[in-house]
Amino acid sequence: MAAKALELGSSMVAELSGNDPDHAVEIGHTLVELGAHSDALLEQMHQLLEQRHTEDGWYGMLKGRAGLEGEGLATGRVLEVMSRYSYRPGQVLNHPAGWGVGVGEDIRASDQEVTIRFIEGRTQEFPFDTVLDTFKRLSARDLRAMKIREMEVLQRLAKEEPQALIRKAARLYRGRINSTEVKRELTPDIIPTSKWNTFWKKAKEAANTDPWLQIEGTRTRPVFILRKQPQSLVDEVRKSVGHTADVGSAIAVVRDYLARTEVEAERVALLDIAGEVVEKGLAEPEGNKAHLLDGLLLLEAHDRHQSVSAAVELKELLTSEEGHLVPTALDELATQEAREHAVTLLPDALGEQWVDRTLDQLFEIPVTVMEQVVDMLV
Repeated sequence: MAAKALELGSSMVAELSGNDPDHAVEIGHTLVELGAHSDALLEQMHQLLEQRHTEDGWYGMLKGRAGLEGEGLATGRVLEVMSRYSYRPGQVLNHPAGWGVGVGEDIRASDQEVTIRFIEGRTQEFPFDTVLDTFKRLSARDLRAMKIREMEVLQRLAKEEPQALIRKAARLYRGRINSTEVKRELTPDIIPTSKWNTFWKKAKEAANTDPWLQIEGTRTRPVFILRKQPQSLVDEVRKSVGHTADVGSAIAVVRDYLARTEVEAERVALLDIAGEVVEKGLAEPEGNKAHLLDGLLLLEAHDRHQSVSAAVELKELLTSEEGHLVPTALDELATQEAREHAVTLLPDALGEQWVDRTLDQLFEIPVTVMEQVVDMLV
C-alpha cells in the first residue's frame, strides 16, 4: 500500500515539521527506505535535513558525496543523501561478518572516517565507504538495537507481553527460532538467568494464543515460527483439523489446543470444532469406534452432548459381534483420562448386568484401569 503510505506519511511529516522535526525526519526517512516517496516529499525532506543538520560536518560530507550543492534541487541527489542518512552518528549498526553490533559515534568529514563503539566497549575507526559496504543499519524495533537504546521497553515487554520478545528474537533467525535460541538472545541482558524459568513459563503460555506465532515441536522443546499474516488460534485449529486423516487425529489436535488456552471464547470454539468432527464421524457407518468415543468423552467432560452419548458408543466399543464383552478395547482410547472417564460409564453402557458381565471378564480388564474398575465393583 505504498500510495496510501505516502499519502498518510506525507501528511504526518507536514504536521510534525514545525514542532517535532526529529520525528518528521524519521517518518519521511522510513517512507524513502520503503520506496514510498515522491518528489514533493523529497523536497520536504531536504528542507528538514537542512534545518536539522546544516551545522553538522557529516551532513555536509553526505551532500558533497551526492553532489547536492548549489541552489538547484535534484531529487535524485536528495534520495542519495537519504540513503546514506541511515549511517549518521547515533545509529545502531551491525557487522554480520564478525565485528557485531555497535553505535556510530562520529563521522569525521575531513578524512571521511566513522568511529563505531561496539557493545563490548571497544571502539574502531572505519572508512565511510567500508561502513556503507559492510555494515547494516538496524531498525529501531530490532531486538539488538533496543538492547542498546530501549532496554526499559524490553523489560516492560518481559512483564506485560512476553510473547513479543519471542517474536523479536525470531526475526533475528529469519522467522524460525527454537527455545534454546530464544534463551540465548534474551538472557542475561533482558531476563536475568535466575528469573528465566518464571519468564519462560509465562512466555510460552502467551505465545500459544499469539496470532503471529505458529508453534511446532514438542511442549518441552517448542519451535516458534513467525506468520506472514496473523491467524487466530481457532483458525489455526480448523486448518490443522482439515489436514488430519481421521477422527482420532482431529480430536488429538483439538485436545492439544484446549490444553494451550484459558480464553473461554477460544475454548468454546474449539469444542464446537470437536462436535463437528464427531458428528461427521458418527454419520460414517465404518467409523473407528475408539476414535469416536474419544471425541464424545472429551465433549462430555466439558458438558457438551452430541446426537449419540458416550455410554452408547462405549457399549459399541466393548461388545463383540457375538455379543461378548471385550474389555481390552478400553486401551484403544487415546488418553488415560479418557479411559478412566469411560470406566465411570460402565453402568450406563452395560445396564443392570454390568457387575456380573465385568466380573466374568475381570482378568481381561486392562491394567491401566484395573484399580478403578475394582473400586467400582467393591
